[in-house]
Amino acid sequence: MTAQTVIMNKLCVGVSSDSSVTLSGSDGTRRTFPTAEKIMPLPAPHNVIVLHSGSTELLGVPYSLLLGEWGRTLPDSPLSRVADYRTHLQAWLPDQVGLFSLDAQDQYLKWILQDLFLAMRGRVLH
Repeated sequence: MTAQTVIMNKLCVGVSSDSSVTLSGSDGTRRTFPTAEKIMPLPAPHNVIVLHSGSTELLGVPYSLLLGEWGRTLPDSPLSRVADYRTHLQAWLPDQVGLFSLDAQDQYLKWILQDLFLAMRGRVLH
């Protein structure tokens, strides 16, 4: 479980996050690693920090790489609102098909379906 904190006042914003990630093996074992980077600042002049939780990858591509590539596509001046960054990322991401192999997409779909099936099975058995 990710723990993140944002503290704000009139002068600044403080952001913190744990650095742990827990991976589940196909046999149900879970291992926790204290090495995940979950705070990623966008490049200047964009005074925005992206926090994420859970997995450190999307379809096998690290968030640090995705956010770095996306950050290079931002305009030369800050966006008007923080919500505009979300909208910009949501518009950019579907066009990045070259970053996500078909095999990675298939594996991700299988993982989602397996996870859903196992959750449903667990509820039925319970």
